[in-house]
Amino acid sequence: MKWASIKTLSFTAGCVLSLAPCALAANPTWTLHPDDREQLRKWGVQILYQQVINDFENPEYAFTITANVPAGVDALDAMLSINNEKGLVARQMWSDSEGKCVAFFSIGKQTLKNAGFMVQLYRGRRTVAFSESGRYVFSLAEFASDERYCSGRTGFTAPPQTTEFRMVAPIQRDGRQVTLEVTPKDVLSNHEYDFHVVVEGSSDEHFQVRSGQPITKGDVRFADLHGDGFLDILIAAGPDHRGQDWYKTLIYDKQKSRYRWLTDEPISPN
Repeated sequence: MKWASIKTLSFTAGCVLSLAPCALAANPTWTLHPDDREQLRKWGVQILYQQVINDFENPEYAFTITANVPAGVDALDAMLSINNEKGLVARQMWSDSEGKCVAFFSIGKQTLKNAGFMVQLYRGRRTVAFSESGRYVFSLAEFASDERYCSGRTGFTAPPQTTEFRMVAPIQRDGRQVTLEVTPKDVLSNHEYDFHVVVEGSSDEHFQVRSGQPITKGDVRFADLHGDGFLDILIAAGPDHRGQDWYKTLIYDKQKSRYRWLTDEPISPN
């Protein structure tokens, strides 16, 4: 596989970006879609993508596109084009080697809608870009949305988990309710949780808690640590040097009407 000349392909970008048939009689253009299985076989093109999930909101798509030189065609060039409202942003190009062209590239979810792929066919001299051989184009977004072309997934392969457990208690005697929802997060090592703490009519906060062991409902408790009449939140974080639990602690700061980590700042005076 080798890079194609920019001179050879640069003036074809407009057709790729629009993914519409170009009005150039000498160089007919065919637009391929995921359901065009017979046409894909006819042109000898194979399209596969692998979904790379490091961020559930913005996955990446790792494409492998193999374009074989069809019978009666001498050579081909391939081009990936990405554009925005101002025009061409980026492009990458390949030429065939030993009868085929294999293109590897990755595209983020947000870029897919602006990405197109083109294969230019040649009969005769490659320097004559517009020949009667024609070319085919397709939208990468169309193929990325079709599971038939997905070869697998890597990264986080499960959707975000739902709430693990929920605890509710009056934050003070005859007072407002404090609600705690604990949700595990997908991480590659250890255990990480989102602690969502809502005090009725007051605060709504999220705290990230990382632990070397899973956190269960039995590891979390409400307690008034300072005798100020408000419940604090204790989270067992594993054994200390004595084999006893040590705690990460969220203190309720009544002066600011919110929770904070015990180590964040001095406790407000009464």
